[in-house]
Amino acid sequence: MALSNPLSLLHNVWFHAVLFFCRRGREGQRNLKKSGLKFEVDATGRKYVTMSHDEASKNHPGGVNDLPIYEKLARMYETNTVNDGYKAMVLHISMLSECEAFFQYQKEAGVTKTRCGTMLIH
Repeated sequence: MALSNPLSLLHNVWFHAVLFFCRRGREGQRNLKKSGLKFEVDATGRKYVTMSHDEASKNHPGGVNDLPIYEKLARMYETNTVNDGYKAMVLHISMLSECEAFFQYQKEAGVTKTRCGTMLIH
């Protein structure tokens, strides 16, 4: 899933979001916003991305208080791999339109109309 191809980048980001943050189900993925992620640095200086908010799910309607501690602290760290999920997310966000939706096609050169309604997740 190369980061140089826009569609491959989107697939990379989707895969890592589902893998690290347990974003299963179309509704949860479709409702994810750019502001739903935060990029931080840990005490050792390593960069990571995590969820910026807690949310209820079908299995845990009590939200964060109903989850085991390890699920509350999900982090995706930057690595040196070619298809790194952290780098993919940073690049993906930098290429999105003004729309707040996270899963959307990247903006095209010369296109001024926002493409918020055009999303990969159906």
